[in-house]
Amino acid sequence: MNTHILTIIIPTYNSRTTISKLLTGLKNQIRRNIQVCIVDDGSVDDTVKVINNMYLPMEFSLYCIKHSGVSVARNYGLDKADGKYVTFIDSDDVVTDDFINSFIKAKKDDTEILVFNSSRVLCNKQYKVSSKNERYLLIGFCNNDYYVNTGLHGKFYLLKMLRKSKIQFNEKLIIGEDLIFNFNSILMADHILLSSENVYHYLNTHTVNKFNPYNKKNEIIFQQELKKIIEFISPAQRTEIETYYKITGACFLVDRYYSYICDFKSIKNIIGISKELQKFLSQYDYINFISSNKYDLIIGKRNTIIRKWLSRRHYLLVLFISRFMDIVKKIKR
Repeated sequence: MNTHILTIIIPTYNSRTTISKLLTGLKNQIRRNIQVCIVDDGSVDDTVKVINNMYLPMEFSLYCIKHSGVSVARNYGLDKADGKYVTFIDSDDVVTDDFINSFIKAKKDDTEILVFNSSRVLCNKQYKVSSKNERYLLIGFCNNDYYVNTGLHGKFYLLKMLRKSKIQFNEKLIIGEDLIFNFNSILMADHILLSSENVYHYLNTHTVNKFNPYNKKNEIIFQQELKKIIEFISPAQRTEIETYYKITGACFLVDRYYSYICDFKSIKNIIGISKELQKFLSQYDYINFISSNKYDLIIGKRNTIIRKWLSRRHYLLVLFISRFMDIVKKIKR
């Protein structure tokens, strides 16, 4: 039997400049039936000291583990969780002053996943998702009325469902681990409730925008995990989802890997990298998907431009375009 109605899991890593703002906003909302698990992932700055120096209610627990990545930290929090529901907050984000009250008011007796921050065209604030709409949740929109963040945040999960289905974070992923977790949960849930109320706010640029030498390997693992997940849904839905994530995956690789490793002072180097990109997209079957323009309105202008030139096989030009857009937008990878 659950001791708490909700467990909030907060992974931290070198978060001394942001964590106090989040915890200050949270502590005024905490009551006895709310559990907060802060899992520090081996910070080397003063994060732990800042947390220990704050006056926090007894319901806040701090666990310190060896630096192993955010997925390990979140899984550690899941093991410690004792709430009926569980939610996740990143240490460099904030939530509204009524974050917890909004959850308590919105959930129903049969709710297995409660999704906030859903943009709704229609006036009513809540919408119950039927199984036929699962594919829309996996690509970020539902019936053209809702636009839903496909990540982890602003969502509340029934802990019993997660444990029964053995859903945890893939510790081999450093990007997209939240999507895979969320996708597994969505396909296991029978009762998903969407709300247009905004309770979660991103404050900082997350690592998804940065170059990492592991990004290429990460993309391979992500697509492998996605394929396992969508194996059990209808072929039509499977094609839609695979198309969307092959397109966004190809754009991700161009921006966060291949264009970054280019030496634009060396024509020989650029030609070599463009051939590597071509080989990768062909070997892992991206080519047959990126010609689709179905999701151009969803993926954004930048990704649409990259997708179009990739579909025309202009790999060398795509690398120049990606770097040029970074310079214009003053984006540092």
